Amino acid sequence: MPHPLLDSLEQKIRLLLTESATLRLEIAQLEQENARLLRQQQEWETQLGQLLERFDQVNQPLD
Repeated sequence: MPHPLLDSLEQKIRLLLTESATLRLEIAQLEQENARLLRQQQEWETQLGQLLERFDQVNQPLD
């Protein structure tokens, strides 16, 4: 005959394992999103650098 305390403990362990798996999936998704945002930031920085170079060229005095 199962003991109620052991049943309760088993249920809590199952719940924790489920929550752990859910959190691992969420972490993986957040890591992917973070990588995507970092790539996007690098692209924007590159584009901004190119724009600044163009402004520098336009602002150079004509000799």
